[in-house]
Amino acid sequence: MSAKTNLQAALAKHMAGDLRGAEALYRDMIRSYPRAPETRHAHGNLGAIHLVEGQLEQAEQCLRAALRLAPNDPGVLGNLGLALRGRGRLDEAVSCHRKALNGAPTSANALNNLGVSLTERGDTEEAIACFERLLGLTPGAPDALFNLGVAFERANRLEEAAHRYREVLDKVPGHMGALNNLGNTLGELGAVDEALGCYGRVLSLDPENADAHWNRALTRLLLGDFANGWREFEWRWKAPVMQGQRRRFDRPAWDGGPLVGRTILLHAEQGLGDTLQFLRFVPLVREARPSRVLLEVQPPLLSLLRASPAVDGVEVVPRAADFPGGSNLPPFDVHAPLMSLPLLLNRGLPAASSVPILRTSEAAATIWTDRLAAVAPNARIRCGLVWAGRREHANDHRRSLPLAALAPLREVADVQLVSLQVGPAAADLKSWPAAAFDASPFLTDFAATAAALASIDLVITVDTAVAHLAGSLGRPTWVLLPFVPDWRWMLGRADSPWYPTVRLFRQSRAGDWSGPVSEVVQELQRLADGHGAP
Repeated sequence: MSAKTNLQAALAKHMAGDLRGAEALYRDMIRSYPRAPETRHAHGNLGAIHLVEGQLEQAEQCLRAALRLAPNDPGVLGNLGLALRGRGRLDEAVSCHRKALNGAPTSANALNNLGVSLTERGDTEEAIACFERLLGLTPGAPDALFNLGVAFERANRLEEAAHRYREVLDKVPGHMGALNNLGNTLGELGAVDEALGCYGRVLSLDPENADAHWNRALTRLLLGDFANGWREFEWRWKAPVMQGQRRRFDRPAWDGGPLVGRTILLHAEQGLGDTLQFLRFVPLVREARPSRVLLEVQPPLLSLLRASPAVDGVEVVPRAADFPGGSNLPPFDVHAPLMSLPLLLNRGLPAASSVPILRTSEAAATIWTDRLAAVAPNARIRCGLVWAGRREHANDHRRSLPLAALAPLREVADVQLVSLQVGPAAADLKSWPAAAFDASPFLTDFAATAAALASIDLVITVDTAVAHLAGSLGRPTWVLLPFVPDWRWMLGRADSPWYPTVRLFRQSRAGDWSGPVSEVVQELQRLADGHGAP
């Protein structure tokens, strides 16, 4: 059989859906005719099979082999871009899709794939241009309209995003992605009742749609409907975005039943702030009188939580997933994720404790007090600042703000500003020479950050783990929130039922930080003038 005949036979099986038969013929062709011109198709099509089956590493290997034989093949470049995007290598994916588009300037697939990769990388304006160009080639195409809506949503152009999703639904009324995303966008615009209506429409068409259930849970929690919210919150484990995050153990999940004589493992999930927020439920588990409680947390929290009043009598261990090869957990009988405890314990929202659930070392706090006093001995107020969360967070573009937006704080006299910002955003402080003390080199873990917070009069932060840390320590904390915040801060209130020492300063319109920052400056000036306490 010649290379050409072999390829024709493989393609026939491929087109008929016999992927295993096609794969065998492609591999035989690669072995038998390694230098034949047709072999590039065998490599490329074998890569396409791996791509469809989610075997991204094997797909990349095959597609790169095809490109060695045909470096500018647009189809192979496009598939390689998809494999790289699936592996989170967005810069390389964008590069592949650009090359594919150069080779096929009118290719709808190349334009769409480039736009999606740009959106995921955060280059939303260029992505929008790609999808608008695509719609010029394929007017009214629902997929192009949907992806344009996603790019508008990621760019915080919410009204335009909603408009595009509605256009999709005009053409395809049962488009699940558009219904879900329209619900999310309406929720971000504050139209929460309409958002719930969108999720309801999805579930009327597909009662098992995990995204709609989870989105509805988050909306109900935002509205304070905790009884229904916690129940539906369990759908998170079936939502695609949470795939891979659910822990698998050889012991059963706790069902909320008796624990006498049994050992329970409580394990952290999602972010560091989530762990701190739900720590309050651990003592309630101890009331069920288990023989032993294990609490598995992220390593940066380990030393802090081992000294926490909330976990007295609890064995705190580091999360196995953070160590190559895992770690050896002590034996246990049942397990539960921390964020499922309100449902398992049949609790709505526990009253905010007047007693801090965390504590810090007095000696470490004294070191910080002396350190800050040496820098600004005459300061009347020492004020910590955090302006940005993790850039990888899906909502970071709404919850974080540029440091420049906080510039009015520098005009308040007798206030020592202390930057508690860590991560890449800490470099922004270079634009404020000598205006704030940079604490980041000393903030090695959460115990170190807690010690710094104990020596500070007030914390001003966006919605990050520091807000939960400061609130759990009972420190005066002002949280700057977007127009529609994360569910835990709820709507229309200036206080938090989770933390009695927290005040909330909210945007009055999406994307506009000037209002809450102005309120914070006025309140800080009042404190600096000696009127009241934080």
